[in-house]
Amino acid sequence: MDYLDEIKDGVENFLVKCLQIVKGESILVIYTPSSNYKDTIAYSGSKGIHRFWRDWQSVFEDKEYDEQIKISIREHREIIHAISDVSDSLNCSICLFPLNISNKNKLEILNTDVVGLKNKLKTADIIIDLTLIGLDSYFIPNKFKIGTHNLKSIFYKSNLRGADLHNLTTDSLIDGAMCENFKEMDTRIKQYYELIKGVKSVRITDNRQETNLTLPIMHGDMPTMGTGIIGMKEWHFLPNGIISLCVDHEQVEGSVVLNGPIWGGDSLNHDPVKLRVCNGVVSINSGDNTLVNTILNQDGGKYFGEIVFGFNKRADKLNESPYEFYVADGSVSLAFGRNDHIGGNCGKNCGIGHQYNNNHQVIHSHAAVKVDNIVLDMQDDRKLELMKDGKWMEVE
Repeated sequence: MDYLDEIKDGVENFLVKCLQIVKGESILVIYTPSSNYKDTIAYSGSKGIHRFWRDWQSVFEDKEYDEQIKISIREHREIIHAISDVSDSLNCSICLFPLNISNKNKLEILNTDVVGLKNKLKTADIIIDLTLIGLDSYFIPNKFKIGTHNLKSIFYKSNLRGADLHNLTTDSLIDGAMCENFKEMDTRIKQYYELIKGVKSVRITDNRQETNLTLPIMHGDMPTMGTGIIGMKEWHFLPNGIISLCVDHEQVEGSVVLNGPIWGGDSLNHDPVKLRVCNGVVSINSGDNTLVNTILNQDGGKYFGEIVFGFNKRADKLNESPYEFYVADGSVSLAFGRNDHIGGNCGKNCGIGHQYNNNHQVIHSHAAVKVDNIVLDMQDDRKLELMKDGKWMEVE
């Protein structure tokens, strides 16, 4: 079996296992190798995300593109064929989204019926998202503004490769693939949003890791939340299941150990690094890490500009994915970079950290942090601590 057959076989196996778990539900399977734009194809590899406009055929003919990129596109094609084969043999709805490819490469199946997709999204109980980048699953409901949705859960497996999927068991699928309960998360975020509006500062501590950090919160005219959940204020590029608070970067004090992925640089993994923060300025206290040094040397990188809370109980593998720590219960992420000079229509005191704003030098990197305690100092002088059951309890 060559590697393309292995990819096709692995994808079929993955889909069948997913459908065994959610048997009898209203299922929508989505695949896209693209990032966020209707007419792009994206490739995630050692050189990052490469986008090609509209026509795959030109990629094969253009000598500028290296062989690895061409191989990746062939892999996309085999995955698409595998999805189509499974949809013919199993009772599930398939949507290939959101490419708009010319017909001369004979991949007409990629053309998307946007109206039909909206209708399918409105009625689907389960979405199985096979995006290579592992990110579009967050944006789909938000992007189409479909109104109140009834999604029960979503599975995705990023960076699909046949060798990884061929021997997948049902148990490993449940543990390894992300599964979000949108209804539960939607309810929890709405409750948290009302609470967060009254926060004066956030304190995070972890005695084992010597983390003891106080982050005063800035409250501007915009909501201090980014969720992507339907019915809430919509912010593209912010995943479902998070609340993002703008930090008054000049007032942050304490120390923090970064023990999860850092993304926005050259690597997602690193050894634990302890940072000291004095009057908002971040410096390395222990740990020799080139990536962190590079981030701190960038414009604005010596500050923390944002703290992100996560609310997805399933995303507990902090080091598995650059995106999972966004939505992991019991953890937070911190954004390097000042949050008060972001352009666009946010203004100075925007409560949302637009990581993907054109001003990449402002909010450009996030780091995951696992903590023992999260305490909210409220504007009415109450102190609330996050309990293990995910609820906030007033403490002395």
